[in-house]
This record gives sequence, structure tokens and C-alpha cells, in this order.
Amino acid sequence: GEKDAATRSWVLGFGALPACGDLVADLRELPYRTRANTLTRTVIKRKLVHMFETVLDPEAACVLHRLDDALNALATVDLDGYTDEQLLALWGGVEDRRRRFAPVDHAIIAQLEARQVAHSLGVKNTTRLGREVLRVSAGEAAARVKAAAMAGPRRAFTGEPLQPLYPAVAAGQQAGTVSVHAAK
Repeated sequence: GEKDAATRSWVLGFGALPACGDLVADLRELPYRTRANTLTRTVIKRKLVHMFETVLDPEAACVLHRLDDALNALATVDLDGYTDEQLLALWGGVEDRRRRFAPVDHAIIAQLEARQVAHSLGVKNTTRLGREVLRVSAGEAAARVKAAAMAGPRRAFTGEPLQPLYPAVAAGQQAGTVSVHAAK
């Protein structure tokens, strides 16, 4: 319904997309190059919104919900009573957990690449798709795709799993001991 559409738009960060008639009328007022770019971005966004109309896998949704709960609880911790040592330990602990997101990102990107999702959406490549979906800079998106190629899961042409190109980096990131910047 209307609430589901609003939720999907919020999750994707795109906001409401104009109806086709409104879009065409608005585009007539723009120079051709801007018109083409706007139309391309809108078509990509429509396709992405359509893809997200399906419900997230219940297991993944549950995991993300628990992660949200943990982050909300951590954000409400009263740090005023902490000693300096406790603050430093908490800071280090949070960083260790932050580093563990990289392997998850690598696995998602590897799946997107293997399935050629960008191509099926009419997007140039996974880097460009990452810019649209994640709302990050071109450099950030490119770095994530490159990192996934180096430290992420791989498959042989026959489908059997292969080790990452840099298995020690991948293991360090999984353990939370190697940061994204150190992995470069």
C-alpha cells in the first residue's frame, strides 16, 4: 500500500518518483543533456524501487532488525560514568565491529557481480549501481567493488568456491583486526 511504497522510498533514499506524464512535462524544460541524464537516473531508480518491492528475506530482515536494536542500545549508553580506560575499550570494540562489515559488503558485491545485476538494470557497472543504491561517491563505490574483488569470495567457472585473492586480509577483516584502509 501507500505506507509500503513510502517505506521502500525511505529505505532506498530516493523519495517519491514523479509519474511519467509529469516527468516528460518537466523534462521538456531542461537542456537535452540534462534531460537524458535525468531520465536515465529516473529509469534506474524506478527499476531499483521495483526490485525492492519484494520483501527482504525473513532471516536477513531479522538479522538487520537485531543489528538495529544493538546499535540503538549502544547509542543510548550513558558514557558520563565511564572511566577513560572504559571509553577507550568501548571505542576499540566499536571499531572492531565496524571492520567486520567489510566482508559482508564483499559478499554482497560478489553476488551482484556474478549475477550481473547492474547490467540487467541498464546500469554501466556495479560501481555505478553502488553510487545509486548506497548514495556514496564514485571513489567510495569503486573502492568497495575493488576491495570485494581482492578480499571477497570468488567462484571458479565451474561454480566451486575459491579463496579470496588476499586470504590473509579477508581473514583479518572477518576477525575485525584489519580495517578497510589498512587492507588497501
